[in-house]
This record gives sequence, structure tokens and C-alpha cells, in this order.
Amino acid sequence: MRKLTKLPPNKRCADCNTKLPQCVNLTVGSFICLTCSGIHREINSKIKSLGHSTFTDQEVEMMKQIGNDKVN
Repeated sequence: MRKLTKLPPNKRCADCNTKLPQCVNLTVGSFICLTCSGIHREINSKIKSLGHSTFTDQEVEMMKQIGNDKVN
């Protein structure tokens, strides 16, 4: 999953454009910052931390297929 954050569209939060997103929103397939992840959690999005979570093969594949370039 960390390799995906090195792709240009994923280097910034999909919502606020902050550099170096720390989380993923698995509900929509976006890379987001910690602040925006809190907002997304309030609306029941499935959020995982890039630094502290493990990801299934299906989650990684979904993020490869979607990512910030398709979400935005």
C-alpha cells in the first residue's frame, strides 16, 4: 500500500490537498490526511491508517484500481 502513496495523484489528500496522506478511505478508494479521516469516520466510511494497519490483498488491489486520480 505504501508504494501506492508514491504515485503523484496519491501524494496528497484527496479532500484537502495536504501533502503525505496518512490514511486510506476504503469506502471510496482514496488516500486522505488524518484530519479528513476523522470527518470521514463520522459519516461511517471505512478508514485505515497507512502506518498502523494491515491490508488485505483485495484492499490493495482496490486502491490500485481507484486511488485519488479516479476519486477526484
